[in-house]
Amino acid sequence: MVITLVLMGSLQNRLLAQQTTEVMGETLIMQTSSTKVEQSDGVFVVEVSAFEPFLVVKVNGFAQMVRPGADWQVFEVPYQLKPGDNEFVVFVQTKNSEKQEAFTVTYTTQEMKEEQEQIDPLSLAFVLGYTQSENMLQANAQTTKKPAARLDAILISGYRYTLLANAGLSLKFLLKADHQLDRSLSHRETGYRKLSLEYDHQRLWGTNLTTGLGQSVFSLKGTDTTKPSTLGEFQASTRSVFLFAGVDVPFAGNYVASVKIQLDMQTGQSAGNAGTVTASDLELRMRFGGFYTKVGADQKSGAFKDASNNTSSSTTKASARMTWDSWTPHLSYQSYNQKYLQPNAVTGLQVQNRRNTSSFGVKYRWSESLLLDLYAKQIDVSSSEALNAYSENQVAAQIMWSY
Repeated sequence: MVITLVLMGSLQNRLLAQQTTEVMGETLIMQTSSTKVEQSDGVFVVEVSAFEPFLVVKVNGFAQMVRPGADWQVFEVPYQLKPGDNEFVVFVQTKNSEKQEAFTVTYTTQEMKEEQEQIDPLSLAFVLGYTQSENMLQANAQTTKKPAARLDAILISGYRYTLLANAGLSLKFLLKADHQLDRSLSHRETGYRKLSLEYDHQRLWGTNLTTGLGQSVFSLKGTDTTKPSTLGEFQASTRSVFLFAGVDVPFAGNYVASVKIQLDMQTGQSAGNAGTVTASDLELRMRFGGFYTKVGADQKSGAFKDASNNTSSSTTKASARMTWDSWTPHLSYQSYNQKYLQPNAVTGLQVQNRRNTSSFGVKYRWSESLLLDLYAKQIDVSSSEALNAYSENQVAAQIMWSY
């Protein structure tokens, strides 16, 4: 008889444990809101059901309001996400069961999307442009303006080697040259090339860090008739070795503040052109859907062996664009102010120049790799020396292919 009672008690315990397990197994927790978002603020929505009333429901440790006697309910929890993966832990307790389940919501910022698009370590772009100017020689009001046209070609390439999940080392190269269609102006053709080695570290303590070094060379066409071997060929006019460091600070979801400092050690065709140029740059970028705007300012100072070349300059700039389907209207404004620190040796005046540039146009994305750009530009230069002042209007078209 005792044995029979023991066996019956053991069987009842097993049945009770099995029933409890079945109840636990019937508690369902299902996320119904999106698991991938592009906005930092939103609502986490989860649906919970069971075969008996809820006693407690918590999300990330915070108790939710449960309807009396409810065994099915939808909970909405407002959130403010950090970039990347964000975990939501849902805990449900009934009279006979407990269940906990974790869910992940991934917030992808615009910067992270651009990073993902740049996974290919090799980048390549080629730009071909046409510019029509009504004052190609930048003649002042006392001389005759000469209308002319030129072609511009730009080659940009780079290779990025990944060091860490969010850090890499890049080798970048830029080559630019122009060609005057009026060959009597061939002496005004210029060339430019730049090679740099850069280190970038993304999402480092909430910032994006970039630093590097490189060399740039600005070239002019040779005009010395006593040197026929170099006449009409590009000759280095200015060489520069530079170091720089910059940081981007994203905040409030749609804003990025940037700071950059650069030091150039420059040499020229004459010893007096050798010196250093120090530059600092501040910038704020804002994005609201397809609307993108940017404002900034920079400060430069040049110290050269020939002190008469020492200058101080500042630039303020602003631009905006709006993407609508394949079309992107854009406009920009820039004001550049330069002051020579020593008076002119001939006139005794301290030369100050101001250059205001405004432009507007529209871009059309023909395909993923092909972009067309048509724009107009107005340039107005004023100076304490009247001969340096001029105005120029340009109309330009560009086609850019990128890989």
